Amino acid sequence: MNRKAFIFGAPNKVYDDADVCSDLGVMAEFLHSPVGGAWGLDEVVSEMGVTRAKVERAINDTRKTDYVFMYIAGYGELVKRGLPWPELVVRLTDGQEMTSGEFSPETPHRTFFWECGHSHRLGNAGSVDVNSPLLSVDGGVSQRTRFFDAFRGAEQGLIEVLGSSKRSTSLNDLSFTKQMIYESQSWAMKNKGILDLGGAVDLVTRAFAVRKIQDQPMYRGGRRLKHYPFALGGT
Repeated sequence: MNRKAFIFGAPNKVYDDADVCSDLGVMAEFLHSPVGGAWGLDEVVSEMGVTRAKVERAINDTRKTDYVFMYIAGYGELVKRGLPWPELVVRLTDGQEMTSGEFSPETPHRTFFWECGHSHRLGNAGSVDVNSPLLSVDGGVSQRTRFFDAFRGAEQGLIEVLGSSKRSTSLNDLSFTKQMIYESQSWAMKNKGILDLGGAVDLVTRAFAVRKIQDQPMYRGGRRLKHYPFALGGT
């Protein structure tokens, strides 16, 4: 199986560079971890200051890839244009805009993950330790093999995960990315099997509801019954 993850940051004057960079680092580290599927160093590309040219170059490099995980943290909004449904428009570092559809490479299996949780937070967004809870999860079975097996059973197509844009100003708040990773790690420590993307977003939705965060994450997974894996529990 060939897979590729692109972890892009598009900070600007409103959305703090440090917050965006922090989320990029946490997401990349999670993907490399056993719980995240043990992605190799050559399978994850992380870059700040993303431009249209960089995105298009990344998409061109995925023509023979089975699964593409495209993550971008920065500013964006849902806009009603020519499609029957609202379309996500992301503002890039070079000032240009791209729709979520333009981020989608022509591969049979792809995920577009948009994090826009940087607009209404102050100071340090909080931290997530992606090392300490992971060591006891791998029960001797290759996590890469487990991820590949779960992936093969998933239905193909595009999945979109859209993070919340309205955030509390509490210094203790985690961004959507950090909350999703925190919830997924907690799940992995308590459960066996595979947590798919839809299940991971549901965990965040429930956590946000408890904390009374009004804007909820969106998961566009269509009517598929089997979704792409995100986190691996015990064996």
